[in-house]
Amino acid sequence: MENSDQVQQVLLAENQALQLVVEYLGGVPEKHRVQFWTELSEKLSRIVGKSPPWNWRYPAQVYLGQTQPSKLFAAAVNALGAAIDEVPMSIVYTVQVQVFAKPGTVDEGSVIMGLSKPCGNPACRVRIVPNVPWRKYCSDVCRTLAQT
Repeated sequence: MENSDQVQQVLLAENQALQLVVEYLGGVPEKHRVQFWTELSEKLSRIVGKSPPWNWRYPAQVYLGQTQPSKLFAAAVNALGAAIDEVPMSIVYTVQVQVFAKPGTVDEGSVIMGLSKPCGNPACRVRIVPNVPWRKYCSDVCRTLAQT
């Protein structure tokens, strides 16, 4: 029973976030409702890179409580809300992860813009965020082992 209550609380919070965004945008207009929901769904889709964008009916149904929002949709609404609250766009749609770095090279709270990839040594389990596009290995040792 507790799990069901937690799900309901999460859904309520997500619906409230969408309501706040809609309120900030001036509310749902009496006329041109389809245009309003279409523009909002396109904006939310762009934030999270969803292609094709959500249909205009989807955010309207979430707003009315007729449909449960997906995790991706909820993330988009939260990101738009954060942008409205003037959180820098570079961190609006990010997640916190644990990163290992050499001392003094990455400050706490930094936004990593690169993509991680596995070390080029098949025997190594380390993933790296290359500082240059041609970097393949996590260390000189792995490079040597992979090339022998």
